[in-house]
Amino acid sequence: MSLLSFLLTTLSGLLIALFLHLRRKLTYWQMLGVKCEEPHFILGNLRGLQTSRGFYEIWQEYYDKFRGSGPFAGFYWFYKPAVFVLEPQLIKNILIKDFHSFTDRGFYHNEKDDPLSGQLFLLDGLKWKNMRNKLSPTFT
Repeated sequence: MSLLSFLLTTLSGLLIALFLHLRRKLTYWQMLGVKCEEPHFILGNLRGLQTSRGFYEIWQEYYDKFRGSGPFAGFYWFYKPAVFVLEPQLIKNILIKDFHSFTDRGFYHNEKDDPLSGQLFLLDGLKWKNMRNKLSPTFT
C-alpha cells in the first residue's frame, strides 16, 4: 500500500509541476503587460492550424486584431512566447538596421539531410551571418 501511495503522490506532484510550468509559460505576455490573445493549452495561438487554416490565415487574423494597439503583440508559438511585430518601421529596423541582434529565426534547418533548408531565411546564428555576408553584395 505504501508503494502505491508513493507512486500516486509522485505522479500527482509531477502533474502539478507540469501544469504550473505550462501555466507560467502561457501567461508570459500577460505578466509583462503586453497585449496578446489567450493561448490554447497545446497549440498556443496556432488554433485551427491542424484543421483547415494555414499560417497565413492565422497571422493575418492576429495582425488585423492587434493592428493599431502598439508596435508589437505577444504571440505563442505552441507553448513558446514570441513577438508578433506589427509596425512596418519596427520590422525594417529588425531586419535591416539591427539584424545583428536578431539572427535566430527559430525554424528547422538541417543542410546535411535537407539541403533546401539551408536557405538564408531559415538559418540561425553564425551560419546565417556567413550566408548573409556572401549574399549581401548581390543585392546592393
